[in-house]
Amino acid sequence: MKISIISTSHRKNSESKRISKIIKDYILENNNSIECFLLDVFETNIPLWTSEKKENSKFWNKEIKLISSELASSDGFVFVVPEYGGMATPNS
Repeated sequence: MKISIISTSHRKNSESKRISKIIKDYILENNNSIECFLLDVFETNIPLWTSEKKENSKFWNKEIKLISSELASSDGFVFVVPEYGGMATPNS
């Protein structure tokens, strides 16, 4: 079984990232047969979507395929989503 944990904050060293790591550690401590994929939106530097594939072509041609493969092979997902003044993150 594989669980993907997605920290959606676009801030460096965010609380979302810290909580995501706690969740990952908790899962692995309780069942080390579960594989965890931790995706941090800040570290991955996922660009905002544009219709121009030329912009950020390295990401859209290579890195997104690796991320997509990890997510496609996951059996479950945990989203750690910060709230900014009652709103979801602006970059997620």
